[in-house]
Amino acid sequence: MGTLRAWCLGLLAVGIWCLSVYGTGPSPLPSDAPASEFSAARANATLARLLGPERPHPVGSPEATVFRERLKAELTRLGVPFEEQTGQSCYGHGRWRACATVTNIHAVALSGEGPEVLLMAHTDSNPRGPGAADDGSGVAIILETIRALKARAIKPVHPVAALFTDGEEKCLCGAVSYAANAASVARTGAVVNVEARGSQGASLLFQTSPGDAKLIDLYAGGAPYPATSSLYPEIYRALPNDTDLTPFLAAGVPGVNFAFLGEMRNYHSPTDRRANLSLRSLQHQGDNVLSMAGALATADFSTLKDSNAIYLDIFHRWLPRLPQAWAVPLALAAFLMIALAGYFSRRDRRTPHPVLASMAPLLLLLLCVVAGFVLYAPLAFAGAPTLHAANPVLQAALVATGVGGAWPSNPLWLRLALALGVWAAALWTVRWAGPIACWLWFAGLAVVSALWLPGLSPYFLFPSLVAAPLLLLTLRGGRGIALFIAALAGLVVWVGFTAGAEDIEGLRAHLLFTLPAGFALLSLLPLLAGRRLGGSAFASAVLALIFAVAAGLTVA
Repeated sequence: MGTLRAWCLGLLAVGIWCLSVYGTGPSPLPSDAPASEFSAARANATLARLLGPERPHPVGSPEATVFRERLKAELTRLGVPFEEQTGQSCYGHGRWRACATVTNIHAVALSGEGPEVLLMAHTDSNPRGPGAADDGSGVAIILETIRALKARAIKPVHPVAALFTDGEEKCLCGAVSYAANAASVARTGAVVNVEARGSQGASLLFQTSPGDAKLIDLYAGGAPYPATSSLYPEIYRALPNDTDLTPFLAAGVPGVNFAFLGEMRNYHSPTDRRANLSLRSLQHQGDNVLSMAGALATADFSTLKDSNAIYLDIFHRWLPRLPQAWAVPLALAAFLMIALAGYFSRRDRRTPHPVLASMAPLLLLLLCVVAGFVLYAPLAFAGAPTLHAANPVLQAALVATGVGGAWPSNPLWLRLALALGVWAAALWTVRWAGPIACWLWFAGLAVVSALWLPGLSPYFLFPSLVAAPLLLLTLRGGRGIALFIAALAGLVVWVGFTAGAEDIEGLRAHLLFTLPAGFALLSLLPLLAGRRLGGSAFASAVLALIFAVAAGLTVA
């Protein structure tokens, strides 16, 4: 019975993963969709006209000039007045510094009072590719958004304008030039930047300006499929990356950044072509931009610099959020409630191995990390990077972590290997697990993250807030039901994170799969605590190794 229960719970986790990946998000609307709606088919047709023969068009190239001429023709077709702004601009950040002569295009789509809502995308491409996704899709999305807004015949409070920048790939020089002009900044109330770091996947709200609570409220209230997390801005701030939004945030202008990240192998490459661009991603990004533009057009700009929020989306349908200031007290309350539930629960106080029970969650997470390194090894060495071959230590580190390693031609094999690897780790760990200990780890990590990395805290806090009262209310019975409901909360949050993390760097960054999956399975351990499932763990580990070898034989 214990083995059957374990595998049923494993199938539940798989089902939640499938729902997270395949069960949410919009379907592309056709070209005959209502004029007031964003249509991926119409945006794709616009992109085809913009790209023409799909050649690279980096800043300063003749192809870049041709792209802008096509863009001006599209604006004329929409009846939107525009002006070109040409000048020399430089940008320096850390060890990067470059200058370029850039030509921006500023267009006012809808008139209004006061500062404008600025929709922004860049017209140049990386020299290595035609830039269908990065950022031709952004330009086409803004044009389709403008068309839809005009079709709605709304009377916005604020003007809605578009800024098509030049030189983003080389130095952000177009955006820097615009944001360096005091008059331009003064007339900008909020910015919606449209980017891409791949050719498919969900459109993520991955960056917000400081004090983002009101911006998140606007997004949650209008976006039909919200896809975001307060962790994303935390991660982005730690990375050495910038977009055209950077100089506006430095100038104190509130704004948001949207991008889809899937199939990153097409990013800045010759394969960044329209044929590889997902219409589903185009639709999702367009829906996000259209809803945000509409919300900002009637918003009170004076409230956009508010307190910070913590948040994450559930199945791209619901965006629970709390003021960041609440994170620490709520996390402490959850921890104390779970501790009290353990103190008053005789069963948990009679745990035969209390030290092992308290360390079982940590052991599970360590085993999940080790499983990732072991199972990625066949694929990593099959396509090992050669850039640092002269440095064996660095070479080994790159291979082990998957940075610069190979892409599997079919990620299914590696996905199955990693999933079975972490499942084997969970099945082997359950014999020592204790229900209260597992949830104390969740609540303890909620406290730690709330103090030092608030954007991460909802991943631990939200499941803990479900588990804590349930564990207290079931001291006299019904503990199994309480643990199941709490496990569902943990699975939904962490399996959703696992499913979405694959878009960031593919499965090459296996830690982004195995560690979140470990936290997901940590919420299941209380339902299996004390059982001996070594046979199932061994079988899962063997299958994981077989799939890992299969992945290594299918290097792209």
